[in-house]
Amino acid sequence: MTPTPALRAWALLPESAPLLHRLLVLGLVLLVGGFLLDRLRRSGKALQARLQGDWKAHLPTLRLGGLEVLPAERLGALLHRVAKWFLALVSLILAYILLSLAFGLFTTTQGLAGRLLVSLKEPLGRFAWALLDYLPRGLVLVLIVLGTRMLLGLLKPLFETLGRGETRAEGFDAEWAKPTYTLVRLGVLAFALVLAVPYLPGSGSEAFKAVSLFVGVLVSLGSSGTIGNFISGGVLTYMRAYRTGDVVKLGEHTGTVVEHTLVITRLLTFKQEEIVLSNATVLGGPIQNYSARIGNGGLLLHTTVSIGYGTPWRQVHGLLLEAAGRAELVEKAPAPFVLQTALNDFYITYELNVATRHPERLPWLYSELHRHIQDAFAEAGVEILSPHYAQLRDGHDAALPPGHGTHAPVAGFRLRPEES
Repeated sequence: MTPTPALRAWALLPESAPLLHRLLVLGLVLLVGGFLLDRLRRSGKALQARLQGDWKAHLPTLRLGGLEVLPAERLGALLHRVAKWFLALVSLILAYILLSLAFGLFTTTQGLAGRLLVSLKEPLGRFAWALLDYLPRGLVLVLIVLGTRMLLGLLKPLFETLGRGETRAEGFDAEWAKPTYTLVRLGVLAFALVLAVPYLPGSGSEAFKAVSLFVGVLVSLGSSGTIGNFISGGVLTYMRAYRTGDVVKLGEHTGTVVEHTLVITRLLTFKQEEIVLSNATVLGGPIQNYSARIGNGGLLLHTTVSIGYGTPWRQVHGLLLEAAGRAELVEKAPAPFVLQTALNDFYITYELNVATRHPERLPWLYSELHRHIQDAFAEAGVEILSPHYAQLRDGHDAALPPGHGTHAPVAGFRLRPEES
């Protein structure tokens, strides 16, 4: 195959040069090429070291007005990556030139050297023309991205000040700031995505449309539960069901709310167990907030005891109130009180009610209250029991406290063991 003049440009020697000369030039080309590649590698390492060292300390933060577009640390990482890829590209081009020169030294491979040049020239030309053609649309895409970042940069400080209470809006609770910003941010990003899609590379192709349809089907099929939790989280937030730090009972789980997002609620129980509940599950069941009314008299705790009819109710009331007065975390106002909740067949059910402002200590409060009830009744000689018994009645005294009743005592009978 006879090479064309364009292809012979890669030939360093005339066609009549002897083989020994060609081999010597090939060695020289490889030696110079190796030296250049080594120097390029050393220069790349030195450049990256300068980027990570001295230059990194002097890199500016790119700002657009008051918006921080690119921090100095991220700018340094970006320049480091660009330098790495640039040096790799230069190394590939140099290796390509050396390979073409080596092929051009020999008559049989001169045509291959030219073909390498042509095969590289055509795709690079297409890429360059495509890049120039895309520049106007790419500029619009960059403006959309910068405008979105600027808008979010203005909204975030506003909602942060609302969350800290530094800025107040009538009817807007500080707890709503974070979830509201999340919703607004999602809305802004969704709107920006709708604007940006027509300007994305290949957005009008059939492949792009097929991928968009496939992704839409996956999202619609797989995110129904997530969307339900998201909506439930918004409902729980805006109805003020509970806040972070509140002691709540959600279904069968009781504990302190340590995290409340638009998707999940995280509880830390009294046994130091961490429970994660989806907001859809929380909204579908009962919600008991023990911390909601702490500022209005405190939380009322209640516990019950059952005592037989033979013990005066006034004595039982006094013992229960005495036990409540011994508990440390029980509030004096409102004062503890006792309710008689049931007159059962054989005993009376008494309910002791006390107020506290420490719902996070519920298990320990109940334990302390029960200890003091046991001590008070034991000191008074009153048994805490629910009697169930049978009697043969033929006129015995009524089952009333001593000193009560108006009927005259009637003699009865007693059962005695048989004498042997």
